[in-house]
Amino acid sequence: MPDPKARDPHTPLFDKDGILWFSVQNGGFMGRLDPNTGDIKLFQPAGAPGQMPYALRFLSDGRQPWFSYWGSNKIATINPDTLE
Repeated sequence: MPDPKARDPHTPLFDKDGILWFSVQNGGFMGRLDPNTGDIKLFQPAGAPGQMPYALRFLSDGRQPWFSYWGSNKIATINPDTLE
């Protein structure tokens, strides 16, 4: 992993384009891996510092990931093109 805080990647799911998305609950990251290049991108979702992303799912389009924050009543999404 490109950041040593990303010690617990889990909930891996492939999107329709073959990109592997995952959450890093205790590190507070969301991430994605491009299997074709081996490139891993980690990002901390905006607006929820200290939250623990968990339970990744995709909309019916198969591209836009949604996830919840562990121990909260919050959900969030990521734009797959901008990672915001």
